[in-house]
Amino acid sequence: MTTDFLLNRSILVVDDEESFRRIVIDHLSDLSYSVSSASNAEEALVICKKSAFDLVLLDVHMAKMTGLELLPLLKAQIPAPEVVIITAHSDVTDAVRAIKNGAYDYLTKPVRLSELEAVVERSLERGSLMHSKKARIELKNRQSSSSIIGESLVIQNLHNEISRAAKSDLPVLIQGETGTGKDLVAQAIHNQSDRSGNSFVPINCGGLTSELIGNEIFGHERGAYTGATGTKRGLLELADRGVAFFDEIADLPLDTQAHLLRVIEEKKFRRVGGTKEIRSDFRLVSATCRNLQEQVGEDRFREDLFFRVSVIQIEVPPLRERKEDVKELAVHFAAGRVEFDHSAISALEAYQWPGNVRELKSVVERAWLEDEQIISSQILEPLLAKGKPIEKCQKNDTSPQLPDCLEDAELQHVLRVLCDAGNVKSEAARLLKISRTRLDRILSRK
Repeated sequence: MTTDFLLNRSILVVDDEESFRRIVIDHLSDLSYSVSSASNAEEALVICKKSAFDLVLLDVHMAKMTGLELLPLLKAQIPAPEVVIITAHSDVTDAVRAIKNGAYDYLTKPVRLSELEAVVERSLERGSLMHSKKARIELKNRQSSSSIIGESLVIQNLHNEISRAAKSDLPVLIQGETGTGKDLVAQAIHNQSDRSGNSFVPINCGGLTSELIGNEIFGHERGAYTGATGTKRGLLELADRGVAFFDEIADLPLDTQAHLLRVIEEKKFRRVGGTKEIRSDFRLVSATCRNLQEQVGEDRFREDLFFRVSVIQIEVPPLRERKEDVKELAVHFAAGRVEFDHSAISALEAYQWPGNVRELKSVVERAWLEDEQIISSQILEPLLAKGKPIEKCQKNDTSPQLPDCLEDAELQHVLRVLCDAGNVKSEAARLLKISRTRLDRILSRK
């Protein structure tokens, strides 16, 4: 007798012998299965377009289209049913071929009802397990990219691109403006991939000096230089069987780019001061806010390395192209500490967000400091003004305002970068490639 979770499962019997169909239908119906039938493959296809079945009992020898020809069409359906082939004793080779092409099992005529019952139960149980596994995988994929918030069409497309990239081991290049969340995309690709149980190692290319970058990426041996009192494993070594995420890869010095190219191709390297070759099976995922093709044209990025890192390319949309997600993002960043009235939501959605999601998060966090439970547009306006796009300076030959306009433009640019850096002045100075002292002088103009 079938177990409870198999009751009411739908079965389609496809066979050109009416007497056989009737016997099978009666027996399986008595076992509380929902059973339909078709006398040929063509009729079965029509029925399957209208209804989905958990199991198809499929005869091999039928006029016009055979069971072997129908099998791939059934397995291409979504969701695909389990298929059990029915054949004569002399045609077991056909059954074996069918199993190689996706059938679960086979029965030979004359079919014993006890054997039929057992095979049906096993195949349905397998189908339940497979669907359950698929559901778990889909849930895992949704959870792994849940930090990418939004329901806009561009974000839905982004989720699809992440899923496709996660299915392969090819290098991925993630491009997008500063503050769009390229690191979250990289993490989501890793979480959905077969490497998810291993390390995700971020490598901040922009935060490493030329002197330190080789040491950080490749590691060093004891005594390699003054102060190297012990052996240090490099970041690529730590990424073995996992993902090495090169954030802002465009900032890598050219000599390091050449070294990295060889490592990508050979998957082996030496620590600084070492002679032993170290192998690391890492997957390369890179990100940049710059146009790497333009960097190649300006001889700032190696063309051969560009082709190696950009096999799969993903573009992360700026926030201004997904305004319908702004409210959901703001509520998420508020984390229940404050609420936004209608005027605040309108102001947030009307703003262009040059600093993207990172700027939105910063604005929401600064709104907490206003000590108000309900945030209005009046509270947000001074917070948004600092990040407004720079207006073009109007040339006026009769007015000596040009120096002031340039200074204003410089201040607005610095404020925007400071916002992108989460209001961390040392990080903003690094991004601007200026000293902290000069940064403070520019900010004093506010």
